[in-house]
Amino acid sequence: MSIDLFAGVAVSDLARSVSWFERFFGDVESFDANDTERVWTISEHRHVYVELKPERAGNAMVTLFAEDFGAFVSGVAGRGI
Repeated sequence: MSIDLFAGVAVSDLARSVSWFERFFGDVESFDANDTERVWTISEHRHVYVELKPERAGNAMVTLFAEDFGAFVSGVAGRGI
């Protein structure tokens, strides 16, 4: 069975959130779905997006599993997170 992922995070400040997630994910494909959403393709058929929804901000939980967790943490730390 193949499972695709499209996980969303409600945010109150889109520009600030996009900046943070860009540093978190590093060099992955992303696109603006519309004026209130940004989507990152973290793997084939697996996406994380932020959406400007201030009334719901702060309530998301997203768990990611990395094949090489040490390398992932080093990369994130190198990008200032």
